[in-house]
Amino acid sequence: FRRNDVLPTLRIESYPIEALKTHVRKLRKNDSAHIREIASSINALGFNVPVLVGKGNVVVDGASRLAAANLLLGLITVQFCSG
Repeated sequence: FRRNDVLPTLRIESYPIEALKTHVRKLRKNDSAHIREIASSINALGFNVPVLVGKGNVVVDGASRLAAANLLLGLITVQFCSG
């Protein structure tokens, strides 16, 4: 069926962590304790909430999840939504 909104169709993909960039302007300060909690959750349950990535591989939503993924040794890809 045909959509009548202006949002692109999103797809979930896996992408190397080192290829993703955080936004130049930090909207939120990362709390290291919170990042460790997210890393623990990812370690226990897997990467269940994808990161939203915009043009130029810039993370639009999920900077904390990306920081947590960087803490985990052996995790080389994250799931992300792209349009």
